[in-house]
Amino acid sequence: MSKGLSLLFHNTIGEIASRNYYKKMVKELIRKLIEKTPNGTGKAVAVGAYDSKTGWVVASFAGPIPEKIHPDLQKLADNIGGVGSLGLTNKNIVGVCAEFRAVNELLWKGSKFLI
Repeated sequence: MSKGLSLLFHNTIGEIASRNYYKKMVKELIRKLIEKTPNGTGKAVAVGAYDSKTGWVVASFAGPIPEKIHPDLQKLADNIGGVGSLGLTNKNIVGVCAEFRAVNELLWKGSKFLI
């Protein structure tokens, strides 16, 4: 095998192994969160979020609006009606979804993925 092809193969295997590692980590975090849902039923929506630049992984679930919202996320929420509003869809309250809560947690940890 040529050196270039060997390096490409090695990097691809390493990248796949890395992705699999983080997938397992997120699944474990979600499993732990589900255990914390009422009666451990897992009926709450849970998501995992991964910052590829820092390696930070968080798992979150739908719930009350966070007491402390990162200023960058607050600005984005304000563009669609603000935290607590029905946003653009008039169906879901901004700030209670698992995705919002996961991004908020990553931002407070220091992630820089919002402009």
